[in-house]
Amino acid sequence: MNEFSYEYYQQIIASHMALQDSSNQKLFDAFTLAFEVHSPTQRKSGDPYISHPVSVLEILINEFHIKDPALLSAALLHDVVEDTHISIIDIQNRFGSDIAELVDGCTKLTHKKSNLPSEKDLTHTKILLSASRQLGVLLIKLADRLDNMRTLEHLAEHKRRRIARETIEIFAPIAAILNLFPVKRELYKLSIPHLFPKKSKLILSTIETYFNSTDVKEIIQILQQCLSTIGYPVEIRSRLKGLDNYYDSLRNSLSLNNAENHVDFTVIIQSPENLLCYKALGIINSVFNPVPKSIRDFIANSKTNGYQSLHVRIIYRSNYYLIKIRSAQMDTIANYGAILKRDTQISFDEPYWQEIRQLLRSIGEYGGPGSQRKELLRLYDSEETFIYTPKRDIHYVPKGSIVLDVAYKIHSDFGDKCEGANVNGEWRPIYHALSDGDTVEILTSNALLDVDIDIEKLCKTPRARDAVNRHIQNIRKRFALQIGKSIMMQEIKRHGYEENILFDSKMNDILCCLNVKDVEGLLVRIGQDMVAPHLVFYYFGQPKQQTQKSMVLSKFCFERNTISISEIERSVHKFSYCCHPFPGQLQVVAALSERGVAFHLENCSTIKMHHDYSPQNLLNVEWDLKGNWPYPIKFELRITVQSLTELFRLFSQIPPGIKIHYFENISPITPPATARLIVTMRNFRQAISLYKIFQSTSLVIEKYGRNRSDSTQILTS
Repeated sequence: MNEFSYEYYQQIIASHMALQDSSNQKLFDAFTLAFEVHSPTQRKSGDPYISHPVSVLEILINEFHIKDPALLSAALLHDVVEDTHISIIDIQNRFGSDIAELVDGCTKLTHKKSNLPSEKDLTHTKILLSASRQLGVLLIKLADRLDNMRTLEHLAEHKRRRIARETIEIFAPIAAILNLFPVKRELYKLSIPHLFPKKSKLILSTIETYFNSTDVKEIIQILQQCLSTIGYPVEIRSRLKGLDNYYDSLRNSLSLNNAENHVDFTVIIQSPENLLCYKALGIINSVFNPVPKSIRDFIANSKTNGYQSLHVRIIYRSNYYLIKIRSAQMDTIANYGAILKRDTQISFDEPYWQEIRQLLRSIGEYGGPGSQRKELLRLYDSEETFIYTPKRDIHYVPKGSIVLDVAYKIHSDFGDKCEGANVNGEWRPIYHALSDGDTVEILTSNALLDVDIDIEKLCKTPRARDAVNRHIQNIRKRFALQIGKSIMMQEIKRHGYEENILFDSKMNDILCCLNVKDVEGLLVRIGQDMVAPHLVFYYFGQPKQQTQKSMVLSKFCFERNTISISEIERSVHKFSYCCHPFPGQLQVVAALSERGVAFHLENCSTIKMHHDYSPQNLLNVEWDLKGNWPYPIKFELRITVQSLTELFRLFSQIPPGIKIHYFENISPITPPATARLIVTMRNFRQAISLYKIFQSTSLVIEKYGRNRSDSTQILTS
């Protein structure tokens, strides 16, 4: 339709929400405003733009079963601030703060340059944090995305691919968070063909043959016949697995092998009596061959979102099938339970909503890169593991979760002071991966949590990963404070100032100009290369008793400062891949950032070319050779020499204090010879001795991390 008809669209809305009802008046006022400001524009399809917000409203009413006038009003206005001259203040003055907050939460952050990755990430952060206060933001954004995906064919191919990628990385997992599994499946169904056009067609064609097979028809007939003795009407549904089941987000692959089975069956018993579900399970297990240990009881142990059902996998003629058994009420909740609860005004203070809010806030506030925020969303949509507390309370966590995930799920205090757990009666470290049915007793101490960047990557829950990330940021700030103080003392001496200059009366004004809270914060920012120390001296002016030498230095040149490195902290120190420096090696320089210290060889081509690595931005490195590191460090090294004979000769010279864990010859048949070696060292003296042995070879650090006692610990690049 390409005509602008106010009456036509008003009738669409009135067919859902009574125009005469005074509580709906704001809804029709919102439609009037949206129609007025959007009427000059069209969609790519040629339809009037107002058709889009009306379609979003219809999705919310018909598919999400929403009847809240405020939320529906915000849906009609969700693009008004973003695309027209109307401001959030205008919305608030006309419709009130609740609707304005919903509209603001849905509004993208835009700048002159559009589609920048950082801008997209900030927009996703804003949506998640807004939704942690107003869950309606997510409902509107999901309905908005659903309508956009249904009309995606009108856009250019590169835009279709970009929007499809964003949909499966952000919006489909959000639908899973809200228990909107039909929406999640449709978003995947609409997105994946744009990313894998040929494979999608092949998989859809293949699984259609499974769905129309005689096996599926026979299973339905057997189920109908054997369950006829239940005494209540029984509905049996069969469903093809959606494309989401064949998509592996971790590997970004689409394959038939990614799904365990191709067809699911749902048995719906028209009775509120839960015992009938167990009776049906017993009957089904007596006529089919159940897969051992495949029964999942979500009735006795319902999920926090209210989901209840019995799951069992069966084998029929060598093929696997999943059967879900539930009551009619359970079936309704399984599809739209969270939204139905919301629309009946059940208290948002109940545990499920608190968990959702905490989840959204944890992901929104996560301090890591945007790619890891997407990973956290994906993990929530992955398979689950259930564990028990000693009191037999059940908790569901993503598959592969570690002890620390459970500690933070129970309470932040448990996570912050966790030192391990008794898992099935045996002590396990914080990074121990848990399995279905484990009984986990969290153990705490008065000491603060000891973590590094490896632990952060092992965590599978947003709350744990966010907490570990905050601990890591504190570690980085502690190191940055030490480095910043050292740099500042060197600069003070070089410029001829008194050592107590940082406590001068002018300091408060300088901190205000630099937008820094206190002197400690200033030193941290200097240690992160976010503030140049020369700025401080600029505000102070020339020292009263400045020597001729210090005047020349301060005006015309910069001397390189020096930092002393006494330990290796995986979260702070990085041995750059461009030039492969080694701990303890001479002629190594350091570059600072918020993420820590990057080591380079002084003659590295990268620092010569990069404009940020000018002399005043680099530091000389002194290795502290006196003591041991706080933790032994395990290094995975790649060594290349001319022959295996030479390689073994060099290995024989490794001193006994360096522990060798693993050796692998990865050479081709012809020279040169290359090997992978995993060693543990405790100090820079050992590192220097190892480097001297292999200094004539190609020696590369591929991975490194703390040598923890558990053999399952993973080294991280």
